[in-house]
Amino acid sequence: CSECEGQSTYCTKCPGNQYAYEGKCYSTCEEIGPNFGLSSDLECIKCEIDNCVQYDEACQCTQCNPGYYIISDPITLIEICLPCQIDNCRECTGGSANDCTVCNDNYYLYTDPNTQEKSCSPCQENCKKCSSDNVCDECYDGWFKNSNGQCEPCKSPCSECSGTDGKACTKCVDGYYMNNGQC
Repeated sequence: CSECEGQSTYCTKCPGNQYAYEGKCYSTCEEIGPNFGLSSDLECIKCEIDNCVQYDEACQCTQCNPGYYIISDPITLIEICLPCQIDNCRECTGGSANDCTVCNDNYYLYTDPNTQEKSCSPCQENCKKCSSDNVCDECYDGWFKNSNGQCEPCKSPCSECSGTDGKACTKCVDGYYMNNGQC
């Protein structure tokens, strides 16, 4: 310690190249744990920006929660997280509707050919991931993708299946057991 408070072991200031936090000196704020950074007073602080999940050493946000993007606040110059402007958008690069890059599961990114406006449009029923409205890339459990890219229910007694005919069981309904890919 270069300065102490009360007890001689509670540091309020640390020697050069060290930083104070809760009465102790640290070489870097990262030593304390994740999401700690350096304040303008050269003390370690817990970084707390709404919807931010990753910070740099100065507590500036470097990664936001899904559905949010980073922007520098023009008044404070602190990086903050703002919500994407399209419903069901999981990843975006900015605040305009055309900044959506990835939609939530069960939605695909659609660009209107006339206006070039982007939106997140729903996949067909029982489709978890799709690249267009009529072709499913991945069906929900209990469904399989047929040769036309449509989701159909697994054939009983399969509760989960694979293949384009739904007969390759990966899980059976109660009362049945797996035997060589069959229930």
